Order: sequence, then C-alpha cells, then structure tokens
Amino acid sequence: MAIIMSYNEGKTLSEVLKRQDMTEWMFLEVAANLISKVQEMHDLRVIHNDLKEDNIVVNDELDVSVIDFGCATFDGQTLGYPMFKAHWLDPALQKGGRSSYATDTFSVGYLLSKIAVRMTHGVQLQQLASKMV
Repeated sequence: MAIIMSYNEGKTLSEVLKRQDMTEWMFLEVAANLISKVQEMHDLRVIHNDLKEDNIVVNDELDVSVIDFGCATFDGQTLGYPMFKAHWLDPALQKGGRSSYATDTFSVGYLLSKIAVRMTHGVQLQQLASKMV
C-alpha cells in the first residue's frame, strides 16, 4: 500500500492539549474534525492502527490531519507482526489480531477521552481526582 500525503502545517494533538487558550468549543471542534477525518479514512477502507496524540495534527483553523500511516492496513488484514503494548491500541490488535474499523474506533475513544479531560470541566475533575489520591 502506498499513500501520498501533502505537508500539513500545525501542531500535534499532544501540543494542542497543552494550550491554555483553547476553549471547550474549540476542543469540541477538534473532536468532531477528528471523527470526520477517521471516517474519511474508513470510507477508503484504510485502517490506521496507530491513532495517538502524536499522529494527529491540528492547524490554526482546527482542521485535523492524520499522519504516520506506517502501520496502516485494509480491513481484515494483519500487520505481520505483533503490535507493541500501548494504552491507545485496541487490546485485540496488541495480541496480533486482525485490523478492523473497531481497532481504530478504540483509539478514537482514547483520543476523545484525552480531549474531554482537557476541557474545563475535565480539568476540574482531574484536579479533584488528584486530591483524592
């Protein structure tokens, strides 16, 4: 498989999540754009298999790009090697299972949880939780 991509200016989602000037509405827009971008990939039958904060780029207009298709496959294919253990990866994929839309959906859920925690209410909940430990 070969994918040709253009250069996309922006910051990784990791960097965006650290910004102090982001409003809840801005985070919601990033989340919606992320979901749309993954749906576009899936409409092309491409499974990314490594959706994490550093593989998502967000530009100043809050448009989202997905980068690093090194682990990408088509639906039902295996990667050819067991995936490493990572909290953003579907456990079935980590055990050498076949790629599916569900494996990317698991990772999108992880990314959405990171966005939600960073939102104002999420930050307050995180601060409360840290005091309880």
